[in-house]
Amino acid sequence: MDVRYMAGAEPFFYPRGKTGCLCIHGFTGAPQEMRWLGQYLAERDVTVLGVRLAGHGLTLADMRRSHRRDWYASVLDGYTILRQTCDRVFVAGLSMGGVLGLYLASEHPVDGVICMAAPLYLEDPRLSLVPILAQVVPYIPKERKQGPDTLDAKVRQEQERRGEPVTGHVSYSGGPTRAIAQLMKLMKETDERLRHVEAPLLLIYSKTDPTVPPGNMEYIYNKVASEDKRVMWLEESEHVITEDVHRDEVFEATWKFISELSGMER
Repeated sequence: MDVRYMAGAEPFFYPRGKTGCLCIHGFTGAPQEMRWLGQYLAERDVTVLGVRLAGHGLTLADMRRSHRRDWYASVLDGYTILRQTCDRVFVAGLSMGGVLGLYLASEHPVDGVICMAAPLYLEDPRLSLVPILAQVVPYIPKERKQGPDTLDAKVRQEQERRGEPVTGHVSYSGGPTRAIAQLMKLMKETDERLRHVEAPLLLIYSKTDPTVPPGNMEYIYNKVASEDKRVMWLEESEHVITEDVHRDEVFEATWKFISELSGMER
């Protein structure tokens, strides 16, 4: 079957050592936003798989038809692949990818979860209308961002070299209301399962994230059953912290977390 991905939407796999990391991108995003982290870990002998969530990286129509169970199935497929080749499996998820990582950890054994800018709640009052809108309005136009963003020159140059849009991630012209409704249900279901998350946890959030309220960090921290819980605050990054100004600190913190828990030499 001829699948035409958007630029940056291709999944990636870097087979290395016996410690694996499953990288999960965010809602309406693509593996691109996790690729630099994956390359960083692969250089340190971590086997890395960056999955493409079902419905993502194709067309708005594909995104609109996707379901939270389809997204989770994509995560389970990746987890199964790594379990077959690695002795230890970690999960690193950005935004909705972090939500899916927490859900996975509530059902399956993982050696650690790196949860980045993940929402268990959002503060946009319009979201309460989405389940109704989804029945009659297929898409919500995406708001144009006002003012400068925090992507630095190095990030922009690298994205231009790769022929990718200088946005930090794959982007759509609008938000599919049915998929947004599925995201809201996923957040609720994951919230209800947080008490079953016992794996070591690293939470990384930005104080200046315009999309996900930073209070989500404390919310998750207080509800999981994990005994090993670590936090990291970023001062300037926006939402896609794996491609923003503090990405190097994010990569280093992720590697430190994985290497300490897996016994790998740093």
